[in-house]
Amino acid sequence: MISQQAIFKRRRGVSQVTTAVVLMVLGVALAVLVYQVVLGATSGSYRKIQAGVPKSNIQIMAFDPGNATAGETAKVYVKNLGPSDIEYSSPDEWQVFIDEELKAIATMDPASGSLKVGEALNITLAEAINANQSHTIKVFGPQATIAYAGWSPGGG
Repeated sequence: MISQQAIFKRRRGVSQVTTAVVLMVLGVALAVLVYQVVLGATSGSYRKIQAGVPKSNIQIMAFDPGNATAGETAKVYVKNLGPSDIEYSSPDEWQVFIDEELKAIATMDPASGSLKVGEALNITLAEAINANQSHTIKVFGPQATIAYAGWSPGGG
């Protein structure tokens, strides 16, 4: 038979207080870690979203393919629809693609400064474009502004 002394004999091990303290410290550390990950992910996503959101909207108002035999180069007219002005310092901040091909910009009017809401930008390309076929025109500007348009001969 087992004696009562053997039943109540104290076993050595970790106390309940120590276990509770260690678990609380681990819980707080885990909560801080999860908070930092969530905070970093959301603020990083917000920054990425903001970077890709245009500050203003632009629209291609007209396209003139020019005439290579007459020495006239193509022109693209872009209007700032708002809600804010578009600041740019040179034509290098703009890109024009005709049928997925990057075209060189010869001049712009205005060449730099601020394109106010409602104002138009005249982009003159370095070459004429074939006026006998349809084209897709894309203009990429500063502050993530983008405009797309289609053009066909005689159809505008």
